Amino acid sequence: MKKRISYVLFLLLIVFLLGCQNEQIQPDVTRPKETEPTATYDWMAGESPVENVRMGVTRVGVNKVYHAVSSTGVYFMGKESKSSDPYIWYVDNGTDTLVKLCGRPDCVHDSSDCNAYVYEGTLLSYYEGHLYAVSGSNSDEECKLLRMDPDGSNRVTALDLLSFAKENGGEWVTCEMITEGYLLFHTGIYEKEVNGTTQTLRPKELEYYLYKLDGSKGAPVIQKTSGALYNCGDVVLGLSLETRNGGEYGSLWKIDLEADTATYLTDHPGEPGCFGEEEGYYFRDGAICRLTYETQEEQIMVDTGLQGDYFLFTFPDMMVVASRGFELTDNHFYIYNWDFQLVDTIEIDCEEYEFYYGLQHMLIAETAERLILSDGLLGFPRYYIDKSDLGKGNVEIHEFKYG
Repeated sequence: MKKRISYVLFLLLIVFLLGCQNEQIQPDVTRPKETEPTATYDWMAGESPVENVRMGVTRVGVNKVYHAVSSTGVYFMGKESKSSDPYIWYVDNGTDTLVKLCGRPDCVHDSSDCNAYVYEGTLLSYYEGHLYAVSGSNSDEECKLLRMDPDGSNRVTALDLLSFAKENGGEWVTCEMITEGYLLFHTGIYEKEVNGTTQTLRPKELEYYLYKLDGSKGAPVIQKTSGALYNCGDVVLGLSLETRNGGEYGSLWKIDLEADTATYLTDHPGEPGCFGEEEGYYFRDGAICRLTYETQEEQIMVDTGLQGDYFLFTFPDMMVVASRGFELTDNHFYIYNWDFQLVDTIEIDCEEYEFYYGLQHMLIAETAERLILSDGLLGFPRYYIDKSDLGKGNVEIHEFKYG
């Protein structure tokens, strides 16, 4: 299948945010004394700026959401192995068994005939009693928005996105994200550009659209200078790589999808993290920092004692600091409450796992009761940590079963 990246700015953004390096190195770590826990785990400690959003989408750097949460459990889009097909998986809250989302008694769940199968499955969202999934989100062969009941039944094509693109003069379609009841996607055409004897293809005449998950099509989105859009919990952000406000790394904008407007928030501080409507949190030079947009003041909330390349996850009841990049130099998760006190460290036996882009990519999802981990490579759920174990000094990493 032909796959093409929608535009160069998105590639630049990913390279910047992931901080890629060229090799994988197993860690040789001596944990600093400063990273010994200083507090017991308190669910209510501090005032969290992340009120309701779970699953870890509250950070710039992730716009492809492969997980969805309902009141009863968690859905995952993923492959069990490099060679397997993508399926929708589900696990009930409180259980440890993942099952493919197909209830047909005649199905063996191992082919494209299975109700859980999604061709090149990517975006996933649970919204108002329905599950939505996107097939082939970056494609000129197939791209559809699928809607189904929570148990995977009554699957229908809510919108054939590639057909829509072709009906409107496009050759391909790329889906950027599902957020707040909308699917954001764009269509475009390619033109040939001859450079000596080499022919290359490049995006031309992009058109952006919103699709309401209730079935109506929204108006075109005008934020065409954004490198990408992100669901950051209480705000949808656009990142412009232009330096119109003097920012070396571009600027962050609040996007109103319905009104089709963009409001400047702040210049990007140069570190990935959680960015809300009034302030952002990120890790810089060993410290968890807070940037207040109105004053442009960067305040150190806690000096962690860690030195190196780290990523800050933010959730309603906690923060998690984890190493990032190809060079894995620390095999611990560091758990902080919103009083910025260290409440636990979790050691990962790295010989048991595969890593790509560092330990940060092992933490793939979060619920009110659990942290959910992958093998660090495919992004598929393999393990979980019960939050009730935090602060007790001996956190166990549990392995999912597969039904």
